[in-house]
Amino acid sequence: ASAGSAAGRAAPPAAGASADAGTPAPAYAVSTRALRTHAEAEQVMAAMAALLGGPGVRTEILPQGDDWRVASWPFARSEEAEKARALLASRGMRVQVVAF
Repeated sequence: ASAGSAAGRAAPPAAGASADAGTPAPAYAVSTRALRTHAEAEQVMAAMAALLGGPGVRTEILPQGDDWRVASWPFARSEEAEKARALLASRGMRVQVVAF
């Protein structure tokens, strides 16, 4: 319901939204294992972006010590992230769902 609804009542929180307005709702990402080279991470990023790319989904290379990870996010619900993980797994990519 919008703020201008005839009933004037607030809409229930969306699935995954926090009941406390001061606490952000959790978000989810899919992340690769640590990759040894930046070149490998670039290849994986291109593949993940091609499969998961869409409005609002980011895919980036993130440093992890001397290694690299590729992550795609945000997914508002764990089910959405799990669906992305399953799609990547069906293409031979091993990723895990991470809450943040």
